[in-house]
Amino acid sequence: MSLAAVSKKHPAFLSGGGKLGALIREHDWESTSLGAPAGWPPALRAALSICLHSSFPTAIYWGPELRLLYNDAWAPIPAERHPWALGRPGSEVWYDIWDVVGPQFENVLATGEGFSTYDHLLPMIRNGSPTETYWNYSVTPIRGDHGAVMGIFNQGHETTASVVARREAKAELERLESMFSQAPGAVAVLRGPTHVFEIMNPAYAQLVGRGGLIGQSVEKALPEVVSQGFVALLDEVYASGRTHVGHAIPITLDRNNGQPEERFLDFVYQPLSDSAGQRSGIFVQVTDVTDATLSERALRASEAKFAAIANSIDQMIWSTLPDGHHDYYNDRWYEFTGVPYGTTDGEAWNGMFHADDQGRAWRLWKHSLRTGEPYHIQYRLRHHSGEYRWVIGRAQCVRNEHGDITRWFGTCMDIHDLKAAEEQLAEQTRSMRESEEFSRSVVESSPDCITVLNLDGTIQFMNENGRALTQADALAPLLGRPWSSLWPPSSKSLVEEAVAAALAGGVGRFSAFGPTATGVPKWWDVVVTPALGAGGEPLRLVSMSRDVTEQRQAEESRQLLLGELNHRVKNLFAIASGMVTMTSRSATSVPDMAQVLRGRLDALAKAHELIRSAIQTEAHDGGEGAELEALVREILRPHVDLSAVDQLTIEGPGFSLGVKATTSLALILHELATNAAKYGALCAPTGQLSVLWRLLGGGLSLDWIENGTDGTPKGIAREGFGSKLARATATGQLGGTIVYDWRPDGVKISITAPLERLQG
Repeated sequence: MSLAAVSKKHPAFLSGGGKLGALIREHDWESTSLGAPAGWPPALRAALSICLHSSFPTAIYWGPELRLLYNDAWAPIPAERHPWALGRPGSEVWYDIWDVVGPQFENVLATGEGFSTYDHLLPMIRNGSPTETYWNYSVTPIRGDHGAVMGIFNQGHETTASVVARREAKAELERLESMFSQAPGAVAVLRGPTHVFEIMNPAYAQLVGRGGLIGQSVEKALPEVVSQGFVALLDEVYASGRTHVGHAIPITLDRNNGQPEERFLDFVYQPLSDSAGQRSGIFVQVTDVTDATLSERALRASEAKFAAIANSIDQMIWSTLPDGHHDYYNDRWYEFTGVPYGTTDGEAWNGMFHADDQGRAWRLWKHSLRTGEPYHIQYRLRHHSGEYRWVIGRAQCVRNEHGDITRWFGTCMDIHDLKAAEEQLAEQTRSMRESEEFSRSVVESSPDCITVLNLDGTIQFMNENGRALTQADALAPLLGRPWSSLWPPSSKSLVEEAVAAALAGGVGRFSAFGPTATGVPKWWDVVVTPALGAGGEPLRLVSMSRDVTEQRQAEESRQLLLGELNHRVKNLFAIASGMVTMTSRSATSVPDMAQVLRGRLDALAKAHELIRSAIQTEAHDGGEGAELEALVREILRPHVDLSAVDQLTIEGPGFSLGVKATTSLALILHELATNAAKYGALCAPTGQLSVLWRLLGGGLSLDWIENGTDGTPKGIAREGFGSKLARATATGQLGGTIVYDWRPDGVKISITAPLERLQG
């Protein structure tokens, strides 16, 4: 219904107001004490108009019965009592809380003074049950024409959720404080990025030797820990959200009237987050392990000596000074060797080894002396019978509290009989191993990447050539890894289809472009087949991947060169036409024009000869290198008079190009010269061209600058094949860059390349 239609049927002050506006217009007001809306007083009309068009929850209580009117925003407040509440006395609508709000309303009606209240408790009945609710609301008197209070203007909203949340947070804090106060370990809660103490139990106060830290930052409360890095560590935990655990960490605390005391602590810094997931603080738990740490140090020293002796019982035992000087052997050493007492002291022990073992044993012993690493070796030791018998030599060092080696204790154990038994067992299993090694050698000899997969698609084996092709350093990191994870996401479906085909007893095939372990991409042709058991069921899968990157690149190069050849043939006609036009401008006669044109055509042929090798097949030999200045002049000769100094500038140090670089740079310069002759400076009478180069920091920088034109020509508004070729050649062949800078009167094209690519 239009506003005009509403105004005809209802008073204008009832127009609009959304759903409640419609309900008020259709309500039977004549059956109430308010009567028909047409007779409502101006104060009620004005207040209701404001109410209906307000976006804030608003209600009006009018007349002696305080009959209720409200807007759409207020409708959710009475919940299931809406829309029944419309037009009813307030005491009926709010029967459950009228003992609270009734006196408030009566006071406003009697005094004419409004009020506001916040987080006010109103125990409402919702869904048939008493419910604790909290509200922010205001009550404002509405005065009639003679100043008497006729009604109440009420606005507000519910705050139950925030009140309950604050109450629960306070209760939780009190519960934590109670729990922490009884905890035997030191516990604290730090709030905010400055780590302010919010909770601290008595054990924590006892640990740090002071109380009254609540409300202070760690930096202010415990200044001595700042320089020790603990505040920086708290900052890191707060910023990163990662828990930090410390074990037996030394810390100096001013616990006794400012006297520094070193303690050893186990601690946890656990980041805390609020309900919105934002970092809010850090939970700290600390255990003083000073006594245990000091006891453990003493115990380790004792255990080191005990272990050295215990590991040598019933064996030949020896010991040395920290520098390796042997100063003790037990009786069993002399019984085994038969040498006189004291004759093997110092370094003479090495003479008891078999000649083939002396060098190896001496090198390993010197390594242990240098590094402190345990000594463990098998060697042949001369027996008193004259026979050399295999023994195991072991030794380990003992260190003091400063970490210095104080002594070495070692043992020798006769394993000669065991060694003989092992050799016999090795002989029995050698034939089986040879068969397995033969199978492995067949796989390892393959030039392709051969991968054995478990039935779940994880890697069980990859041959050495495969690891070399994929540039993986070792096999171990690949074992158990999903084979599909070696391929990019774009190839995942191909890999899964091939594996599924092999699992079904068939053959899976696909070609894909995938990175290697070092990130260098390769093209692969892949075949996946099942290895079947006796019953015909797949036991594992075998993948053979062939590196076809060079074939792909060769095909791409062939297509590129074919396109270039086609491009050059088309350009020849345009170049010839341009040269005729350019020559006709300055020729004084037909013979003169013919002579000049013939010279430029000859120069064009020479320029094309310079790039001949780039469009030949791979079987043909390449061209020869050239001086950079000669190359530039040869390329420009067909398009411009080289003696016209007012139009052409060529400057740069002498520089020799390699064979490949000559061809590549000729392609780029030829393309730039062709474009300049067709669209740029060389086709305009006032055009100027500068070709400048310099050597900077192991590279060449060449600028091609055209002036005297009117900006980007329409003929090259988009990048055509020639421009793509120039860019591909600069980046791919020369390993450099090419940048176009279009200017109002021309263009600057900057080319860079490393010297090793230009001279190779």
